[in-house]
Order: sequence, then structure tokens, then C-alpha cells
Amino acid sequence: MNGDDLSKILDFMFVVDRAKTIERAGYIHDQTRHETDGEHMWHAALWAMVLHKTTKADWDLCRVLCMLLIHDLVEIYAGDTYAYDEGAKASQAERENKAAAKLFSSLPEDLRHWITELWTEFTEEQTPEALYANAIDRLQGFAQNCISGGRSWKENKITKETTFPRTSLPRSLDNYMAAIVEKLYEIADSKKLWHEQDK
Repeated sequence: MNGDDLSKILDFMFVVDRAKTIERAGYIHDQTRHETDGEHMWHAALWAMVLHKTTKADWDLCRVLCMLLIHDLVEIYAGDTYAYDEGAKASQAERENKAAAKLFSSLPEDLRHWITELWTEFTEEQTPEALYANAIDRLQGFAQNCISGGRSWKENKITKETTFPRTSLPRSLDNYMAAIVEKLYEIADSKKLWHEQDK
């Protein structure tokens, strides 16, 4: 590795540290602050690792983990898009594609190609690994709302029915993940975490 490549890698690693400060809509467990992108990506990767042995399909776990650890880095420039904000989602692809080009372009060519390929694979949701990574991404976000007392759901007027499209992938992809989602729905129901239950 030449000195120029080393500098590019260091510059990239300094920039992506900002993911630790990009706030998501959800909260951490004690509700004292919002969860950050860095925390979300780490937690999603941990979910994937823990659930890997329970799923029936033979996922390439290393590839899944790599996707999960980089999938929201683009939000350093594009900002977080709330899963239930249809207005913001309309411009999400354009914003994130521009952000990816800006963020990854500074890397050495081999790394730029590899990370861009992983990020594109995740966003296109076509391979088994990309589907699994996306299912885990959605599962983590859903679980985080249960962990944090449904505060984000209540603040954003999210009903149980509103969440069904977001949980359809993990529910349909794998029986074990489906069972976890159903258990989380039971927790949310019993603790009255939905918007309409907070009256």
C-alpha cells in the first residue's frame, strides 16, 4: 500500500466517524437521547450474527455483516430518512446516491469498488444476503422502538398497522425472524407502545 492510499483510507475513516453523531428517529433504551447511525449499524450487525445460526438459509454472514456495517454511512451527507416519512422517502434514493458517490469516491480504487458494490447490493435487495441484511435492518429498527418504550412511534403518531409494511420482509423471509417479530408485536401491544394506545 502506497502512502497516497494510506492517506485516503485514513481520511475516509475520519469522515465515517461522523456516523456516531447522525441521529435517527428512534431512541436508546433509557430515552435520554436518539439512537445514532453508528449505534444502529453496530446493533444490526450484532442481530445478524446472533440470528445467523437459527436461520435455515445458508447466508454468507461475512457479506451480510459488511453490508450492515456500511449501509447507512451515506447518511453522513444525505441525513437520516425516517422509515415512515413518505415525503422524505420520495427523494431518498437521489440523495443517498449522491452521498455514496461523494463518500466513497475518496477511497483507493479497489476499496471504492468493493464498498460501492456492497452498498449497491444492499439497496437493490436482490441477492439472498441483501434480503437478509435488509430484513435485519428493519428488525433492529422495530425492536429498538420496543426497547425504548415506543417513544418514537408515539411522537410520530405511528399505529400498529403503519408498521406492517416495514415488518413484512423479516416476517416472510425466515420463520425464526417471523417468530421474533410476532413476539415484538406482543410486547408492543402489552406495553401499549402504539400511538393510538397512548390516550
